[in-house]
Amino acid sequence: AWVQVGHWGFMTNPTPDAMAIDTGGTPYVIGTGAAQLKKFNGTTWVNVGPPAIPTWGAADVSMAINKSNVPYVVFVDFDYAQKATVVKFNGSGWDTVGSPGFSVSAVTNTMIVIDTAGTPYVAYTDYGYSQKVTVMKFNGVSWVTVGSAGFSAGASAFVSLALSKSGTPYVAYQDGANNHRATAMKFNGSSWVNIGSPAFSDSSVQFTSIAIDTGEMPYVAYQDEMADEKATCKKYNGTSWAPVDITGFSASGVLSTCIAIDKDGIVYVAYIDGGYGLQATVMEYNGVGWFPVGNQGFSPPWGDLGYCSMALDKNGIPYVAYGEISYLSVSRLDTSMSPIAGPSIICAGTTNIYSDLKEGGTWSSDDTEVVSIDTNGVATGVGMGEATISYTKAGNSTMLTIFIDSLPIVRPLVYGADSVCPGDSVYLTAVIGGSWSSTSLAGAWISMDTTIASVTNSASLGY
Repeated sequence: AWVQVGHWGFMTNPTPDAMAIDTGGTPYVIGTGAAQLKKFNGTTWVNVGPPAIPTWGAADVSMAINKSNVPYVVFVDFDYAQKATVVKFNGSGWDTVGSPGFSVSAVTNTMIVIDTAGTPYVAYTDYGYSQKVTVMKFNGVSWVTVGSAGFSAGASAFVSLALSKSGTPYVAYQDGANNHRATAMKFNGSSWVNIGSPAFSDSSVQFTSIAIDTGEMPYVAYQDEMADEKATCKKYNGTSWAPVDITGFSASGVLSTCIAIDKDGIVYVAYIDGGYGLQATVMEYNGVGWFPVGNQGFSPPWGDLGYCSMALDKNGIPYVAYGEISYLSVSRLDTSMSPIAGPSIICAGTTNIYSDLKEGGTWSSDDTEVVSIDTNGVATGVGMGEATISYTKAGNSTMLTIFIDSLPIVRPLVYGADSVCPGDSVYLTAVIGGSWSSTSLAGAWISMDTTIASVTNSASLGY
């Protein structure tokens, strides 16, 4: 289930890319308006310093936090002809990073990320280059272009920027030169190159969002026009782009898709869900298929949402900020685990189904020569002994120790006369404790020496 972080609607005038989480797991959000940065102190949302944006306001606010937990904010700066400006928090106020309005011309779709060395990168749609994509980084003194300015083939929208584990910059965007389909590119050290074929989506897209897994493979999520505006996610496999499971995996049309990948390779996609009254939903792909993360449409139904943003904390737990122009709220996934339900003793060669506590988790056994367990929680007794089964979800686990015994030997108790005269008959009754697992409840009577006595199956069998 999803739980509210702080109170509902604690901020007005928020923005889609206004959320980040520091290394200690503290979530931060910032809104357009006066650009007041807030963080959650464990009880409530509190202001972090004064407002970050100058008098005339801003647009397209995005934030990132470096490994020293210093927040950086980029925005379209109305004080500088709608050029890009970046500021960082100094503990009490805001310092401009480099020059204000450092871009050549007006920009939109600004987004910021920070590499492990603390270098900030900014991507945007560049009106000085026919609305193509430009990426810049701060070298400690000034902002410099990464590769060529305006490197995309045509006009761009929904620009998304990510860095791989090795620090390689990647972008994904709606490609105006290719019928508004999705295109992704990366910087190879000297220039920007296409990742696979440009325009890899099957139709026009909106809300492109890119993330890179630990194996340096990019994933892109987006609203897919050909799939009835449902969410689609594609992965580059080293040769070409392929759907992650299926195209249009959401139940209905979506808005504001955003993607994140945890250290175990679990892919999360958040969106505003048209099938749940324009409320927030998160889905995950765990290598088998797409599963809802908690309940779908989990945000409070107090108005139609327009956008959401998502971030993972240090344990891989997703947080989602969502709202429309008048308010913003944040929820996180409740990963507390209930005990595994099921017997603690089973017999070798038999199976038992254990409770699937939170969809999308993984089952495991610490000794598969004693107990094996499949992805559906079906455990099989393999050999004598004991083993611990575990169910893990979002970094949290719950466990149960199972003892495996041999199958019992059934020895019926026979009641009746212990002697009989030649030519006479007696009626015997057999009683077996326990319950039958066979579809046939009939027992079978046999004589160990038919030359002395015979027996028929008309005798009764108790069970």
